[in-house]
Amino acid sequence: MTSTPQPQHTPAPVACLNCRDKHVKCDGDPAGCSRCTASNVPCHYLPSRRGRRCPPKSQSLIDCPDLISSPTMMDLSSQPGPVSQGLSTCNTRVNSDDYSFFESPNLGIDAAVYLPPQSEHCSVTGLDRILNADSTAFLSCQQQTYPPSDSSEAHLIKMFYYHFYPAHPFLLPHKDFLKSGPPRYLVDLMQLISLHYISPNLVTGDRITQIQTAVQEASLSVEKAQALLLLCIAFHAHVAPQAAKACLNQAVNYSLQLGLHCRDASDSVMALDPVRAESLRRTWWEIFVVDTLLAAVQVDGTLQFTSEETPDVPLPCELEQDTHNRGHDTCSSITGRDLDQSRHLLLFEESDLSSLGYRVEASIILRKCLLAASQEPIHALDATISSWFHRLPSNKRVILQCNGELDQMTFQAVMLMHCASIYLHFPRSRLLAFLPVTRHIFCSVPPEVISCSAVPQLHTNKVISAAVDLSNIASLSTSVLKQRPFFCCVLVLSSIIQLACRSARLEGLHSTDLHFLGLNLSMLKSLGELWAIAAVSESRLRDVVKEVSGIIGIQS
Repeated sequence: MTSTPQPQHTPAPVACLNCRDKHVKCDGDPAGCSRCTASNVPCHYLPSRRGRRCPPKSQSLIDCPDLISSPTMMDLSSQPGPVSQGLSTCNTRVNSDDYSFFESPNLGIDAAVYLPPQSEHCSVTGLDRILNADSTAFLSCQQQTYPPSDSSEAHLIKMFYYHFYPAHPFLLPHKDFLKSGPPRYLVDLMQLISLHYISPNLVTGDRITQIQTAVQEASLSVEKAQALLLLCIAFHAHVAPQAAKACLNQAVNYSLQLGLHCRDASDSVMALDPVRAESLRRTWWEIFVVDTLLAAVQVDGTLQFTSEETPDVPLPCELEQDTHNRGHDTCSSITGRDLDQSRHLLLFEESDLSSLGYRVEASIILRKCLLAASQEPIHALDATISSWFHRLPSNKRVILQCNGELDQMTFQAVMLMHCASIYLHFPRSRLLAFLPVTRHIFCSVPPEVISCSAVPQLHTNKVISAAVDLSNIASLSTSVLKQRPFFCCVLVLSSIIQLACRSARLEGLHSTDLHFLGLNLSMLKSLGELWAIAAVSESRLRDVVKEVSGIIGIQS
């Protein structure tokens, strides 16, 4: 009688980084191990260095194009070093005199990504299509839809939802996105954004422009408006303000044509698809928020949506309701018009307002501060800003959560409110005459002089407080992976205010206040490893620090 041989379980040759960090067994599936798949987190592999006496030899994606179509572990690092926050040190600094729109730091990321064999359904893989600027297959694949034909695409989409989506959650949730069959250009754009977290030097203006061409040629749809909004953020991150403004202008116009600014657009699909209805509402409010941010931080920034009446679109729900209340009516009972007219202060409980809703309210208040010269009494806006912080529920005041993650929506809402305070009080403060020369720093110009005040010191104190508070929220987390390009501009604004305070030699300023400016510069340096706009701004800000330090005779 012969015995049936038992199957041999060969140990996985390498464990993913998540399993190695937790010291648990990993099945070594190169497409994503079971633990990471179950947790819906990106699965990274890095060859083990056990037994080695020297660092592993780096491999470059550009130097080894054949690796794209072979099932191998690809090390994208350009110099050795331990994995820390998914980033390595910056290898090449951005030339502070280079005003090229699409120049980004030549960086290396010490991480590995599995790239599967070439797909049978498309002549190039997802990474090939994005990275090969001359590929004719890029344009031929633009009208194809998701799901992807290879797992490298799926991996990049996972990275998009893990790193980028929490700060701009207007697309369909991950699982719904996979089922919706989105256009090729939207998928490629999401993958291109994800490349910032793997190897930012691979993301250049040519790649962004290629996708922009495909978006422009597409027919009018919600996905086209969403893609233009993502392009706006991408161009802004690559120091292309005019291109960003043009994409945002198109996104606003297309959203108006689609009727996204009216609640009927989401109400009409609520019964059949509540998740898509929520995405429509979030898309409109994301356009609204980004429009406000660009008007505030860009040089010569202007509001693209200029309606005097805030739309009556219901506010977005909490992020958790994407999955926990699937199939149920999660529409908020509060609309943007309620916020604008302050009806929610009397008619609704504060718990009815989601974190995304507070972010929208902060954006509405910032808009009013940008237009505060003639449309709104100053004291009323100042009271609105103060009451907003008092009304914020206790569970939302702790921006840094127990798991170490930032509540991105509350973080951005608080950031917007501090910016609103700066834009309201700065033109009436004593700091106007002490601004350093900042013409060569992108997105650093505070509001122009619009009125005088009998008590400039009061406004000065509030401006300083808001600038320092922006530095304080930057200190909540040392990780920069979840910080977006707009926060870079806010840090620049905070730094310029603090430099103006130094130039004015205001009484009551302490030497410890320099640490807040140092924090801003350090944060921009780290963010420069992801976003070109941060690297450019940090380099030029240091020149301004030297200029101011030389004038007032202090050590930089």
